[in-house]
Amino acid sequence: MTGFGATLRNELRLVVREGVGIAALAVVVLLLLLAAFSGRATIDQRHEAAAQLVSEFEQLREALAQQAARGTKSAVSPGAVGYSVLVQPVVLPLHALEALSLGQSDLLADHYLITARGAHQFLNRTELDNPLRLAP
Repeated sequence: MTGFGATLRNELRLVVREGVGIAALAVVVLLLLLAAFSGRATIDQRHEAAAQLVSEFEQLREALAQQAARGTKSAVSPGAVGYSVLVQPVVLPLHALEALSLGQSDLLADHYLITARGAHQFLNRTELDNPLRLAP
């Protein structure tokens, strides 16, 4: 038996004979658990931030509706509200395997704040260190 199978079998024999197999496996499992806990904490933090954005939007919308009911001119003016005050958060939906794609958050934001202004306004304000934003 030559080739890859024989090489793999010989390497496994060496690992078992040297006694580092169990220690290496334990280290890999420990690092895997630490990565899982860190990923879960990051995802939970992102979801809390998104929920807070949606909650703030709902409060702002209710306040504007109350001001419009009272007849405040700035609350019923579409230009004043759409261009300066009202910001609609758009949040990516939750997915079961999002912990595996955690590195994608560097390139794709999980939320955007949309106004009546052009797309260049809200795409530039997402994240300071976003590589798409930093690209020349």
